[in-house]
Formats: sequence, structure tokens, C-alpha cells
Amino acid sequence: MALLERCQASLLRSAALNHSIIQTALVLSDDNDFYEPPFWYWTVEDGDEVLGAAIYAAPDGLVLSEMPTKALPMLCEALIGRIPVPMRVMGGSGVAEAFVAYLAKQARLSPMLSNSWHVGRLCSVVQPKPLAPGKLRQADSSNSELVRSWGAEYGKEKLSFLDVAEFMGKKLKRGDLYLWEDGDPITMMTISGRSDNGARISSVFTPPRHRGLGYASSAIATMSQSLLECGHGFVILTWRIGDPAGRIYERLGFRRVGIQKSYVNRKQDS
Repeated sequence: MALLERCQASLLRSAALNHSIIQTALVLSDDNDFYEPPFWYWTVEDGDEVLGAAIYAAPDGLVLSEMPTKALPMLCEALIGRIPVPMRVMGGSGVAEAFVAYLAKQARLSPMLSNSWHVGRLCSVVQPKPLAPGKLRQADSSNSELVRSWGAEYGKEKLSFLDVAEFMGKKLKRGDLYLWEDGDPITMMTISGRSDNGARISSVFTPPRHRGLGYASSAIATMSQSLLECGHGFVILTWRIGDPAGRIYERLGFRRVGIQKSYVNRKQDS
């Protein structure tokens, strides 16, 4: 995608925090079945220097890279009137907060914080001891019904803004969904944003009856090790602030490198 070519140096300066926009750009550069056209992207530049970037793609809305606060008014003015007002804005904590505050003044919106996540970055795996019984494998079409069922459960637990069952079905078709099996499937996860610098683990789900037995930890550790051995420099995993699972991820080697926030914009009453 042209955006990645133009902004590579800028995005890689904060590659872990910019992984959401890198992931979106990578999906749009391929045969995309996740986002609905039309798509827009912007760069904010000072001479030859790219300060930051943004992508608008439904249903995610507007995804922001890290950038100086001074760049945000320029970005806001560039998109107002050219695209639908983004009902959802996501980015690093300071960038997203400052952008929606400026957008609210210009477009008469009332932004509401919908989610906050810690961004975890792993460069070396701390293997759980002992590993849970079972093994990790790539899911296939025989798992379609299970994956959609678990996706629906995951969506209810996390109160997702999108149809998680449909999302999981698409990840399955693309070969980006994995299962930890101990006789039967126990845990599932997805992989996204594979690039030379990193990859992301997301949508980790274990049915309640199998929780607390180390299956998810073993699945994440095994998947992370495999991604590193395939040449990825690091692995990204995010978790909601306050989620007890964060302590498990940190024991596996994920280190907090920042916070991402998601805002929902609502029109102000006349």
C-alpha cells in the first residue's frame, strides 16, 4: 500500500504503538474482506518529514498513528467535509484524546471513551512451566462451526462493536486462526499484522469451563515463539486496562509500551 511505502520510517519509530495502523494498511494492500470501501488515508508532513498518518476504513473508523500534537489540527481540517465524520477514533492515548477533543469542537460532537488497552510488546518468551497438555495447530474448515460459536461468545464478553463471529470466520478462511487442542479444541487466537518488524496476537478465547488451567498461556507462549522464530522482531498483544489476564501476559514476557484508546463520537443535541 502506498501509505506504508511513504510512511515506513515514521511508523517504525513507534512500531509497537503503531501496529494497529500498520495492520490496517497491510490488510487493505491485500485481498481485503474485512473493511468496507471507500477507504481514505492521509499523511501529515513537514517538508520531507512524515509526522504521522491516518486511515479511515469502516467498520473500524479512523485509526491514527503516533504523531506530534501540532499535527492533529491539520489532520482534522483535512478530513472534515471530505469523509463521513468518523464515529470511532482509535490511536495512542495522547494522540486519540487530543484529536477527538479538536474534532468535537469543529464538528459539534460529543466524544465518549469506549475502550482503553495496554499495548504489550514481547521480544523473548518466558515459557510457562509446565506447559499445559496439548498442542497448537492452524484451524481449518472443519472447525468453522466451533469458531463462529466461540466468536459469538467472545463478542458478548468483550462487548465488541463488530460481528466477532463473522470476523473469526474470515480469519479462519485466511489461515490466521489457531487452536490449542488437548484432545478437543480448548483455546483459540488470531494472528494479524504480519510484517518484517512484528506480528500481533489477538482475540484469545478459552471457554469458561477450561479457564484457569494454563491453556491460554501455553497457546500464547507457543504462538509467540513460533512468530519470533519465523523472523518477526517482536509480538504485540493488547489487553483492556484492569483485565486480570494482563498479569498472565506480563509473566510470558509482554512488557507495557503504551496505551491505546478508542472513542465513539456522537452528534451533539441541537
